[in-house]
Amino acid sequence: MRGNYKEVCSVVIKKSGTSINLEDGGYYRVGNTKGCKIGDEVKVEYLPFTRYATITNIFHSK
Repeated sequence: MRGNYKEVCSVVIKKSGTSINLEDGGYYRVGNTKGCKIGDEVKVEYLPFTRYATITNIFHSK
């Protein structure tokens, strides 16, 4: 984790364009959602006062 960035790891429950909704209630604008699908667990890095994030790791569901 760098500076003021936070990380969360949760399962994708909805994808819409460049945004994802996570099982823990989080909603993030990640820019590119092509690498993940609903049911995948993702690790997301974000600034707490924004909803803009980067997916830093994807754990694909089977």
